[in-house]
Amino acid sequence: MQQLLDILDDRLEVGDAVLTGGVDPISLMIRIGTRSRFSHMAVVTGPGQLTEAYDYAFNPDESDDGIYGLSFSDYAARATTARHFQILRPIGIDRERVANTAAYLRSHSPGFPGVGMLCLALCGLSTPFLQALPDAAGRSATGRQIRLAGDGVRRMHCAETATRIYHEAGLPIRFENPRLTYHIRQLVDEEPTTELAALPTIDRTASRGSWPGGGIRQLRRNAGRTITAVRRTVQERSTAADPVDLADLILPGDFLRASPFDKIGRFRWNGSGWIEVPTTQFALDGRQPAKPVVTAA
Repeated sequence: MQQLLDILDDRLEVGDAVLTGGVDPISLMIRIGTRSRFSHMAVVTGPGQLTEAYDYAFNPDESDDGIYGLSFSDYAARATTARHFQILRPIGIDRERVANTAAYLRSHSPGFPGVGMLCLALCGLSTPFLQALPDAAGRSATGRQIRLAGDGVRRMHCAETATRIYHEAGLPIRFENPRLTYHIRQLVDEEPTTELAALPTIDRTASRGSWPGGGIRQLRRNAGRTITAVRRTVQERSTAADPVDLADLILPGDFLRASPFDKIGRFRWNGSGWIEVPTTQFALDGRQPAKPVVTAA
């Protein structure tokens, strides 16, 4: 913990994006589904402070948790299962606007889309099958997946929160070949705009959850209630009319090939401590060279 905390204290500035990839069951599901080393991200929004969307209870009702501020020390203490860590620095960001937007989101936070994140992972896994379908069938199935995975600002996951913070701070992000390019392309075709939805205007609706808590193990213990909650949430998502925008479909690993960001450092756990990976050895994180470019302007 202390070594990671020292890295955070030494390297981070307001506005930086912090990506982590863990080996706990939930992180592994996200990493496998999104074909990435990284499963979570946060934004530095003040001295020694990060802002993130996080699911403390892993509640499939999507009625709690939300957007929080936490200290570097709390972040480092929680990262006991992390195996990959990277810092990205936006170029030309207005740091005051970053801090103000994050403060606003913390006080107007919607819940965390636990089921929505699983839907996003399934979107990534199913893309090859969707591409193999006839055009009409592929578009129809993709549209249904987008409706299940996206919800505007009614729920906000970690990479979505970062995207909206940067957008409100005036940073025009270019995402090169994002993982859900196939889905994003259809979204842009149907709604030919990259403008993001306005931030939520109601007072904070989410609170730190207490059930079921404990991640996958506790979900198994409450299997019946969990299945009921997932069914209810999927039904709600499939019938909701929330506008979907680009930020709903952005994943943590998409920031690795986004601009304008500088790569400040990548680190990996070698079993006994964190070692820095030379910039020349940065991998593309499982992605092919860029083709489509999607801009959140």
